Amino acid sequence: METFKIKKINGKTVELTDDCAASEVPLTFIIGDKEIATLLCTPEDIEDLSRGFLFTSGLIKNNNDIKKIVVNYQQWTVYIDLADTSHLEELLFKRIYTSGCGRGVLFYNASDIMYKRPIKSNFSITNTFSSHQNFL
Repeated sequence: METFKIKKINGKTVELTDDCAASEVPLTFIIGDKEIATLLCTPEDIEDLSRGFLFTSGLIKNNNDIKKIVVNYQQWTVYIDLADTSHLEELLFKRIYTSGCGRGVLFYNASDIMYKRPIKSNFSITNTFSSHQNFL
């Protein structure tokens, strides 16, 4: 978390105060000698995040599938040693790169997203501030 000064607006009142925002780092996962993904994440609980990513991506079935996880906090890289990498090539072939700064990755076959459709909604956000107010 990083703390910084902000201007807090409450109705017509503007107050200078401290606030904080979560930090984000690009975290790269490497299995063996293959870079498999880079995610944007908060720099906390990296080993837990790594285990969860491996599980939800289908790369492991349980915690016993992981031999070792080593986190390099200077380079934000996770080195992973799996008990079995025989299925790795098949899953990496199927990956789809999503948009975003972190080169997000989903491990699904392209046909899995073929029938997805945009969500139709009347939801909208309007600007309640007049354009001539200076908040910075």
